[in-house]
Parts: sequence; structure tokens; C-alpha cells
Amino acid sequence: MITVKVPASSANLGPGFDVLGLALAVYNKFEIEPAAKSSLTIIGEGVDFLPTGKENLLWRTLAEFYKRELGTEPPELKIKAVNNIPLARGMGSSSAVIVGAILAANEISGRGLSRDEIFSMAADIEGHPDNAAAAVYGGVTIAYPINDGAHKVSAFKPHPKLSVMLLIPEQKLLTSAARQALPKMLSYADAVFNISRAALLVKALTLGEPELLATAMDDRLHQPYRANLIPELKKVIDICRGGGANGAALSGAGPTVIALTTVKEEPFLSEKIRVQLQLESLSYTIKTCKIDLQGATII
Repeated sequence: MITVKVPASSANLGPGFDVLGLALAVYNKFEIEPAAKSSLTIIGEGVDFLPTGKENLLWRTLAEFYKRELGTEPPELKIKAVNNIPLARGMGSSSAVIVGAILAANEISGRGLSRDEIFSMAADIEGHPDNAAAAVYGGVTIAYPINDGAHKVSAFKPHPKLSVMLLIPEQKLLTSAARQALPKMLSYADAVFNISRAALLVKALTLGEPELLATAMDDRLHQPYRANLIPELKKVIDICRGGGANGAALSGAGPTVIALTTVKEEPFLSEKIRVQLQLESLSYTIKTCKIDLQGATII
């Protein structure tokens, strides 16, 4: 039996739309072993409604791997999925499944794909590279396009003084719906604004300069449009910053909000933000977590 462990991820981080990703120390685990007949058991998130048959994303990804790499069907497998990543909340739950399935299939089949090749397949299957990059490599990732729609990734470790808070609502939001809210055209002014913020954000994450994060995590490419689907978004971000979090933004397509601060300040800020959310009658669960630095692993 093998066990695959894959981190959650937060994409965009404000200005880095479809480029920046951050791996989070919240994990899905997949225990996989050969069997006489295939089966999937789900524990945790999605246990009440995720399908366990061949329509499940995990089975579909396994089938795609074997078709692409070996031209065959997957072998019969017994799988237990322990899901800790909330679904449809902007925390990379689908990427975790896709990456986990590819990593497991690569190990079981002996195909020997490199980490870069695993990422390329995961990004292609999901349709965008940012969450897949963070799930595969860990740390902060910069996914950049090359030829024919493919991507490469540069990953680095953020400064150890930085800490993550996640504000997770009960509301769900599908990535497909969040993408449909985006405009087809943008102005040069907004493009330049986001380039400046993304560059500033990389500097703040690398050098551990939290005072830059509030400005660096601003965005004009996707958050203003997705706010129509999440009416309280601006208020929640303002509460995070007013509570003392150094920067806050929509996590991926949302509706979760990610706030970045320092390890030293985090315990005080999380309580302050929790109280303010209650005063505003906003139902969010605050989860603090470390940044994952390893990416997907076989344990």
C-alpha cells in the first residue's frame, strides 16, 4: 500500500491571477493498494455527496494518466481518500485530487515521471496551473506560460516570519461560476496596476516585509468582478486589514479569504478578527495554518 499526501493551496493571492500559488499545511491523503475489485472510500469532506464510482475526479484522473502514459486502463485498486481540504472554497481541493491521483499512478505503474511532468499533466487536466503548481512543489509558486499553452514553475520558500489565516465561509462557489464572472477585456491601467502589485508581493513574501502586503495583495483583474458573487468580500477583507492582518485577498476563486500576517501577531489578530466578524453577523470559520514547503509526497 502507498499513501499520497497533497497540500491545499491558495491561488492568485490577490494580483497574481493564474500565476501565483501558495501551498497550505492542510492535507488530503490517499491510501491506495492493489485489489481484486476497485473501490473508493471517502472520509471527511464530501463524504455525504461525492460520488465513489468512475465519475469521481480521482478515478477520472487515474484513467487519464494510464491512457496518456501507457495506453491502458488503470488496474483494480482499493482507495481510501481522507479529505481535509474544504470543497468549492478556493483552497485547491480539485488540484489536490488530481495531483494525488497522478502521483499515485506514477508510483504504482513505475512510469517514473519527474515532478515537472507531474505538474504539467495536472495543470493540463485542471485547465489552469496555479493550484497545481503549489500542490506539486510546495511553498510559493510562480507558474508562467511557455509554448503551446504549457507552463513552467519557479518555486521558492517564503520568509519564515509570515503566517496564514484562512476565513472559510459556509457558502460554496464553483471555480467555473467564478470564471464566468470575469470580463473579456481589461484596461492597460488595470494590467499595469496588477503587474506592480504582483512584483511587490513577491518581494514581500521573499524578504518577509509584512508592511508591504496590504498594498501588494490589491487586485483589479478578478476580485472586483467576483465580488458580485460574494457580496461581503470587501467587508471581510477590510475586517482582516483593520484587525491588523497585513494583507488579505480572495483565496483562488473564493469564497474563502486568505490573510497574511506574522507568526508573532497571528494569535492576537485571529481573535480580533473573529470578534469583528461576529459583530458584523458574518459566518466564517477562522483557520490558521503553516505554509507547506514540500508539496505532494508519498509517505
